[in-house]
Amino acid sequence: MATDIVAKATEVLQPISGRSIEEILTSYPDDRSLSTKILDHPEDFQNTFMLAHEHKIKVDGLDIRSCHNIQDPKSNSVVHLFIHGLGGNIWQFEPLFRLLDLKGKLFFAIDLPGFGKSDELEEYPMSKVVRIIRSSLHTVTDSRELVIVGHSMGCHLAIHFYTQFQKHETINNLILFAPASPNLPQLNYLSTRVLLFLLFKMPFFFDFYRAWFDQSKGLQSSGIKQFFYKGATYQRLSQFHNNVQIKSRSVVGYLRGWEQIDWTHLKLTSKIEVIAGDKDPITPLEVVEKFYTMLGVTPQKKFYVLKDCSHNICFDQPVEAVDTFNKIISSQD
Repeated sequence: MATDIVAKATEVLQPISGRSIEEILTSYPDDRSLSTKILDHPEDFQNTFMLAHEHKIKVDGLDIRSCHNIQDPKSNSVVHLFIHGLGGNIWQFEPLFRLLDLKGKLFFAIDLPGFGKSDELEEYPMSKVVRIIRSSLHTVTDSRELVIVGHSMGCHLAIHFYTQFQKHETINNLILFAPASPNLPQLNYLSTRVLLFLLFKMPFFFDFYRAWFDQSKGLQSSGIKQFFYKGATYQRLSQFHNNVQIKSRSVVGYLRGWEQIDWTHLKLTSKIEVIAGDKDPITPLEVVEKFYTMLGVTPQKKFYVLKDCSHNICFDQPVEAVDTFNKIISSQD
C-alpha cells in the first residue's frame, strides 16, 4: 500500500504541452512513423518539476545538463548523487527526485557526457566520466557527504566513483538499481574491439540499423520491450521519445571505455542496497545476484526484488520502486 508521499511522487504530472495524457496517447499511432512523429512535440514529455530543476553547467569545457534542488552551495547536508546507465538521462529518475524533494532532501544528477543534452567526449573511459560527475557536483555544492544512486552501467560508475574518491568524500550509501553484469570479458575480445572501433568511427551504420530495423517497430522495439514489463503506455512513449535521440557513437564509446571493477581488491565500507526486477532481460536476476555476491562482505548489505518489473525500474513499477527507495532513505534518518 503506497503512502501518501509515495503516491504524490509517482503520480503522472501534467505535460507542459497542456494536452491531457489521453490526448497524447491517441496522437501517436504505434506504427513505423512513430520514431519521427514523437519528436514533433517534445513538450508532451516534459513537466514543470523537471524543467524547474534543470540547469546547464560548464565542466572542463563541456556543457552538461544537470538536475538538482541544491540552493545553498555551502550546505553540508547529504546529497543524493544519481548516475544513469547506458543511453539513459536524468529523466529516468524523476519519481525519485520528486520523493526526495518532498522529503526536503537534496539530489543531484547529470546527463552523462554524450547522452541527453550533455556534450560529447572524444573518448569515454569510465575513470574520466566519474571525474566529470564529481566536478559537475562540486560546481553547485561543497558538501562531501553523499548517497550514490546508480542504475545499470551507472552502478559500475558508482563503484568507480567510490574507489577513486572515497578519501575525499563521505559516501554513506550505495543504492544500486539493476546493476550490469559484474564482468564483461567479451568487451576485451579482439573481434569485439575491432567492431566497436569501426562503429565508433562510423556510427551512421549503427544509426541506420537502429532506425530501420528496431525503432521502426515503435513500442515493440527492443528498447521498450526489454525495458518494460507492465509500464503504462505514456511511460513507454516517454522512454521511446528518449530512445530515438540516443547517440549511437556515445553508446559505442562507453562500451569502448568500459573499465572492469577490480573485484579482488574492492573493499566497500558503506551501506549497500541492491534493487532488481524479476522480469528484467537486460540484467536478469541471476546476474544481479552475482553482482551482489561480488560486492563482498560489508557492514550492511541488502537485496530487494521488485515483482513484475523490468529494467526501467522507476517507470515500469514506479510505486514499488519509490516505496522501496523511500524505506531505504528513511532508515538513514
